[in-house]
Amino acid sequence: MAQKNPVFRTERRGETTIVFVSGNLDADSVGESWGEATSIQASPVKVDASELESCDGAGLALLHLLTSRKHAELVGLKPEIQRLLAPFQGEKMEGLTPQAKPKRTGPIESLGQVASVFFSDLAEITAFLGKTVLTFLECCRKPSLIRWKDLWVVAERAGVNALLIVGLISFLTGMILAFQAATALRQFGVEIFVVNLVSLAMLREMGVIMTGVVLAGR
Repeated sequence: MAQKNPVFRTERRGETTIVFVSGNLDADSVGESWGEATSIQASPVKVDASELESCDGAGLALLHLLTSRKHAELVGLKPEIQRLLAPFQGEKMEGLTPQAKPKRTGPIESLGQVASVFFSDLAEITAFLGKTVLTFLECCRKPSLIRWKDLWVVAERAGVNALLIVGLISFLTGMILAFQAATALRQFGVEIFVVNLVSLAMLREMGVIMTGVVLAGR
């Protein structure tokens, strides 16, 4: 049996506009009838779905659009379709009512908001550091509180297993640093000291920083 296309028919009874919905509301047919259904601006509106045969997700969206406005009533809907539509009833769809313009804040208020967020984050960081120090002191006083088995597992994963990625990143960073340093030192005829520069920079500064970053990430 061929499916019927949804039919929207409006009828005016007093101050109420009755919208008769019939046929099948599915993804293929809703697109053709969406503009016709959303063009109904009268209020109050009564949607009569007693002749609606079937409905999918697209049809539920259309019914919700018709009934989410003020003074709208839906009657005659089959129980199985009503159960699908029930979770969305009472919610308003975007675009039916004009959105309020966001309140513009002045420079002083914006500065206050930024300062509030900054001091809030600072308080959280301070509390975290304080809790870390207290926990460390408590563990030093009672070493039995430390789960040594888990500690060695974490040390292995973050330390030994990270040697490959740490070495690769340090090697690539050293190559970039050597290339950039050679270009600058060549102007003074002292490119022979590139090796010394890279060695000192990687061992004293960059190597430690890159290792710390990778370990923190792991």
